[in-house]
Amino acid sequence: MGKNSLWPLHIIYRPLLQVTIILSNVAVYSVFHFKKVKLAVYEMPCKNCPKTYIGETGRLFSTRLAEHKSETDKVKSKSYTRSQRKASTTESFKSALAEHANKTNHVIGWDEAKVIDQEPNKTTRWLKEAIWIRSRENTMNEDEGAYRLDRVYDQVINRQTHVPLSTSFTGSADNI
Repeated sequence: MGKNSLWPLHIIYRPLLQVTIILSNVAVYSVFHFKKVKLAVYEMPCKNCPKTYIGETGRLFSTRLAEHKSETDKVKSKSYTRSQRKASTTESFKSALAEHANKTNHVIGWDEAKVIDQEPNKTTRWLKEAIWIRSRENTMNEDEGAYRLDRVYDQVINRQTHVPLSTSFTGSADNI
C-alpha cells in the first residue's frame, strides 16, 4: 500500500495463463477416437532409444502421423552404400523424426504414438507443445516448438509436468 493511496488496496499481478492450469487439462482418449483427434499435442517414441518426438497439429492427428510416417519411409526406402549413408547425414529433412531415423538408423514406434494434450486455441497449443518439449529430457526435437518459452518457467514446468502415462491416448498407427 502506498503512502499517497486513499484506498487500502494491494495490487497483485498474475499471468493471464498459468502453467499449472494449462497442464491440468489432459484428457483420456479412447482407441475409437484415434482418427478423429484434432487440435492436439502428440508424442512419438523411438523403439531403439529413449528419445521421443513432441509435436502439435491443428489437423487430424492421424493425418499428421501419416505425414511423419511417409517422410520417414522415404528416407528408409533409399539404399545407401557406406559413403552415401555418411553423406546423407548432412541432408535436411522436413521432420526431426525422419532425421533421427536416418542419422541413427532407428525405428520410430508408430504404434506407441499418442495424443498427450488437446487444445483448440492455436497459441495455447503452441505453448503446451513448448512446455511438453521442455518437460521431457530426451527429445528428438531440434527446437523448442513454435512458442518460445522463457527459461524462467523451467522450475515450474519441472514440478508440474509429470503426468501419469495412463492419462494419455495410445492407439495403433496401422488404422491410418
